[in-house]
Amino acid sequence: MKHQEYIDEDIKSPLKMLFIGGDLTEAFLFNLLSKSEISLHEIKVKHKFDYICQISEDGYRYINNKLETGTSLSLLRTIKDFGVNYNIIRNKSFLERYSDKIFPTLLLDNTFSSYAFQNGYKYFNADDGAVYQLQPPTSFIIYDEKKNPYQLKMESLLNINIPIHALIGKNGSGKTYLINKIIKQSISSDIGIRSSGSVFSRMIVLSNTINDKCYRPANITKNKHKLNSYHFVSLTSEKYYNKIFPRGKKLSLFSLLEKIQKRDSHKRGNFEQGYLLDKVTQDVIPEYSFSIKTNLGEHIYNSFSELTGRYGLVNLSSNLELIKDSGIEYALPDEDIQFYKNNEPFTLSSGQLSFLVSMFSLISTIESNSLILIEEPENFLHPSLLTHFINSLTHILRDTNSIAIMATHSALVLREIPRAQITILNRRDNITRYQTPNIETFGADTHQIMIDVFGDLYSNAIFREELSNIAKHKTINELLVQYSDLPSDVLNKIIMEKKSK
Repeated sequence: MKHQEYIDEDIKSPLKMLFIGGDLTEAFLFNLLSKSEISLHEIKVKHKFDYICQISEDGYRYINNKLETGTSLSLLRTIKDFGVNYNIIRNKSFLERYSDKIFPTLLLDNTFSSYAFQNGYKYFNADDGAVYQLQPPTSFIIYDEKKNPYQLKMESLLNINIPIHALIGKNGSGKTYLINKIIKQSISSDIGIRSSGSVFSRMIVLSNTINDKCYRPANITKNKHKLNSYHFVSLTSEKYYNKIFPRGKKLSLFSLLEKIQKRDSHKRGNFEQGYLLDKVTQDVIPEYSFSIKTNLGEHIYNSFSELTGRYGLVNLSSNLELIKDSGIEYALPDEDIQFYKNNEPFTLSSGQLSFLVSMFSLISTIESNSLILIEEPENFLHPSLLTHFINSLTHILRDTNSIAIMATHSALVLREIPRAQITILNRRDNITRYQTPNIETFGADTHQIMIDVFGDLYSNAIFREELSNIAKHKTINELLVQYSDLPSDVLNKIIMEKKSK
């Protein structure tokens, strides 16, 4: 709002407030509130407005960390927070006054506010201030083009804890469209459309494709309050989008590390982002260390957890305009992280950098009970790094009670996921149909997956055209003699081409 300074830059949209009754127009009331020259008490007494609100999950967390439990509950009761008053205080007059379905319909109009209402209040019930975690959902419900429900399963009869569902299909089959639809379904004000069988604290989209502008906040919805818990990371344009940066902020390992350090230093929960970061970095650089340059020198750390533990020594989030002429130490914002291996400077390859930026982006954003949507993780990654990616993602999801839905063209990805957790998109006659693979993909041979899941890979192949030319003017006996040194499977293909003539 105008003339307002935010107490925490990470919580610029801490609540949604509903005003009830009164004689003022909406525009006039908004103008009064925007000037910050009137209190809620005056709004109620002078202008005859009642009010009720729903704090965001981040808002609950902030209040819980800054105030004693009694003070927190008193504040939330005063501003008529729906979640706390309905679930903890349970004052009879409040329940009777605000029991009509219109109130939850207007306040809990997306999956994030629903999550805050159902679980955020438990910050003030837990003795240790820990984040409350739901069990991750066993499926996510989507709707096909005929509005029939379809389950994207997160578990299988194999009883393997890999909370990932993979979407595959030819280019143009509708994978990006479906992911975009899942996003809009989750933030919809229509409870019937939004009902996926679960609620999430936040949604994170991680895209590795060129055409990902459809995921930018402005292209998802014009209703900004619905995007309070929406985060989009574009790895191709190297930008990060959320409610604070609707036009995107430049990605770097250092900028993402700033977020991780701030989170682990100020928020308590059942996992630490710095610890997760240590685990995935070891996959790329065993026995690594790294340094951060400051205005006073260079600091070397043996782990990201160590950096978090030394918060305050290097002020990563300092405002340079305020401290550049003082003696306060601050990290140089234009310098990225320098990695070391065996005490020698280590330069990341493009694939290693892509892997770490993906992991840093995910870990710096994820919270308990998140929904992760990923487009084509295989891009830029060597097969060994791709398997590391799926392995690391699985452990992150387990540690945070989260789930992921992933669009891919990789047989290696499908090998890591049970058949029941894979959906093939087939588009015919302008209708996309969903089906599961015919074979068990988990641990299967990738060649078999390519044949049975990805379909016809031979009809347009250049090698088939050349084999056809070889077989064209020779008899089978001549082919057997002349090409006897070829591998048997190649020779068989030549013979089959000859027989098909």
